[in-house]
Amino acid sequence: MGVWKEGLDLASREFAESLGMTVVDPDYEWVSKKMKTLRELHGLTQQDLGDKIGQSKQSIYNYENGKKEPTIKTLSKIAGALDIEFEDLIGDTGKFISESGEYELGTPEYLFYDLLTKLGRYVGGKKIINSYLESDKVDITEINYFLSVYDVPKSVYKTMTLQQKKKYLQYKMQEMIDDISEKLGKLVLEKKPDEISMHWEDFNPYEKQEHEDEAKD
Repeated sequence: MGVWKEGLDLASREFAESLGMTVVDPDYEWVSKKMKTLRELHGLTQQDLGDKIGQSKQSIYNYENGKKEPTIKTLSKIAGALDIEFEDLIGDTGKFISESGEYELGTPEYLFYDLLTKLGRYVGGKKIINSYLESDKVDITEINYFLSVYDVPKSVYKTMTLQQKKKYLQYKMQEMIDDISEKLGKLVLEKKPDEISMHWEDFNPYEKQEHEDEAKD
C-alpha cells in the first residue's frame, strides 16, 4: 500500500513506513505523459477530459505539459475518467505484462488487457457479493461499503431499505460489467488488439473464408 508524498503533512515518513506503507515521491513528468497517452487512447480531447473532471481545457493542457502540478484530488478524478486505478496512474511502470506478452502504455493491447483484467475482477466480485447477499448473514453496513466501492454517493442510498440497497447494488454491479464489456467490444472492433494471440479473424465469417480459400490455393 502506498501513500502519496503530499499526504505527509498528515503523517511523517517514519510513521507511514512503520505502518507498512511505501512513500511515493511523485514523478509529475511521468504522470503527465501517462495522462496524455491514456486520454488519447480513449479518444478524448483535452476539453472532453476537462468536462469529465469539472476543469477547463487549459488546465488539462497545463497538467500534460508540466506547467502545473495536479492535486491528489484532481489526479483521483483523472484516474476515474480514464478508467485506471489511482495507484496505476501514479505508478512508475508503463507496461502491461500478461502471459501473451508485454505491452507498452498507449497501445491497444495495453488497454485491451487492462479492461480484460477489470472485467474479470468485476465479474468475479459480482459472484462473491451475490453469494453473500443470498446468505442469511447480510449486514447493512457491509452493503453500504459495497455501494461505496461502486462509487454510489451516500446521499443516493442513505434512505433506502436493506432490500432496496441489495437490488441497487446488484444493478450497479451489472452496470459496471456492461460498461467494461462495451468498451472491450468497441476496442476489438476498431483496433483488433493482439491479433496474433486472439485470432479475431476466427469470429469473422468473411475473413475466415478468405483464409480458407488462401490455404486451398
